[in-house]
Amino acid sequence: MLPEEHSGALLLLSSSTTSEGERATADPDGDVGGGLDSHHQQQHQHCCGHRNEQEEEAHAETDEDGDLSSEGVQFCKQGGTAFSALGTSAAAASLLLAPPRTTRRRVYVVLGLCTLVAVGVIAERRRQEHLTWDRLRKPFKMYEGRPKMPRTAEQYGGMIDHREVEVWDNNHGVTHVFAVGDWGATLPDHITFATHGGSDSGTQWRVAAAMKNRARWANPPYILNVGDNFYIQGLEHSCNAPPWDNQGATTAAFSAGWQYIYGNLAHRPWLSVLGNHDYGGWRFDKGWPQQIGYSFVNHNWIMPARYYKKRMPHKGYDVDYFMIDSNAWDADWPNNRVNHNICSNHNYGGVSTCAANGGMPNIEGCRGWFWRTYKQQKRWLRHHLAKSKARWKAVVTHFPCGYDSGFYREMKRRHGLDLMVTGHRHQQELWKTTSKSNYVQSFMQTSNWHGDAPACFVTGGGGGIVSEKFSYADYGHDLAWYGFFHLTFTKDHLKIVLINDFEQEDGEWIVYPHGTKGWHRQMKVRATGNALCGSWCGDGNNPWWKVCPWGREPWISCGGCQGCKKQR
Repeated sequence: MLPEEHSGALLLLSSSTTSEGERATADPDGDVGGGLDSHHQQQHQHCCGHRNEQEEEAHAETDEDGDLSSEGVQFCKQGGTAFSALGTSAAAASLLLAPPRTTRRRVYVVLGLCTLVAVGVIAERRRQEHLTWDRLRKPFKMYEGRPKMPRTAEQYGGMIDHREVEVWDNNHGVTHVFAVGDWGATLPDHITFATHGGSDSGTQWRVAAAMKNRARWANPPYILNVGDNFYIQGLEHSCNAPPWDNQGATTAAFSAGWQYIYGNLAHRPWLSVLGNHDYGGWRFDKGWPQQIGYSFVNHNWIMPARYYKKRMPHKGYDVDYFMIDSNAWDADWPNNRVNHNICSNHNYGGVSTCAANGGMPNIEGCRGWFWRTYKQQKRWLRHHLAKSKARWKAVVTHFPCGYDSGFYREMKRRHGLDLMVTGHRHQQELWKTTSKSNYVQSFMQTSNWHGDAPACFVTGGGGGIVSEKFSYADYGHDLAWYGFFHLTFTKDHLKIVLINDFEQEDGEWIVYPHGTKGWHRQMKVRATGNALCGSWCGDGNNPWWKVCPWGREPWISCGGCQGCKKQR
């Protein structure tokens, strides 16, 4: 505590004077603490110069990947104040050695003031740090306008999303778009699911790096996302809670699993759908309604419903995207396919209903709900495809090319469906009718997916889960373990390129919009591969009556087996 006569010590900083002798004793150069203070100022300048170089580099990196602000530079300026306070305190400490009693009293005052200054500097610095990290915690464009947050996850089913998006080209009518799926590696460590060490464990990072590197010159204005956004069981929320439930945890999961990984690409619109693992994998009661709700928090996470339409206005033409939930293909009776069934008996003991969100009424009614709503979506799609006047028409959905082939061939023939963007199978497949890959050709032939079906690819190798790595598949051209797709749109053609996780191009295809000469020409081409027969087809776990094309759980990879032909 200061002596009582110095209770007005705060005035001393400006009004007190010292004798010439005291001044000389304190500082021979006539500046109290000046030599020491200037020494610390030199250290500060050296420190700040070094710090600024590092921050410039960090700023350059974050501008590319995260668009983070450079407020940290202010810390260095605050450091100057801290160094000045340190210099003053050190000078005051040296004055303690001076014999005059008056000087010592004034030193107590100076020390007290320096302590107050130091505390103030530290408090301000912490406040600035708090403000900076608070901003970094939510570095995204907030959703605004209408419609508002839905009361239930099913409220806006089939809506047309009208939020504003900017679509640019390269000034020559060319727009680049990326497509990725099955990418949401397990949190908090972003480990590719079902890996046990090795290079596969960091595959999501590698695919994301390949996307960001290619984006340096391609500069895609938006990304197509086919689902499985959070392995292995989706968000840890209840499907019976409202879409806005536990919004802090939802935002944190998206920040860690999406924005942190994809950086600046996550600041572009992602047109998204749900995958089977977003429901819970072998269950249905996880936080899929909250993924829909997040679309009304973050402007760039576009998934306002399980199915919806989004028109993207390219320069001189439009692309209509029809986002479909095809997860009915993984919905069966509770005791069937229990490890590959959203409606399986794994749901017992859980929430067991999503009725509050307009979802599955119970476990026994889960299968019926999925297939009933899938039929509704097909009617909706037929209607809106027929109405669409867009130059390009595309479906984005989770389950891969080949499923429901008769329906999608009809959509191309009658309503001009040009493209399907799919995932679910954990690899990259370019379903090109002229492909040199026997795997691709055989799958197309077995699925009856020829030139009269929409152009299609599977982008299930985003790194969220380990690749299929089928022993019988000829990986290489048009087929890869991991990666993404790069679409180059013009008004008159679309170039589809498969990019693997090492940034190599493993296949490409040029297709043409409906009604053009190129479109009519490609309609006549048929796949010519030999049907496949996997080594497990017909064994004890996969009997013919189950896995053949006519069986209860048909596998395309068993379509060429002699056993299927004999049993038929």
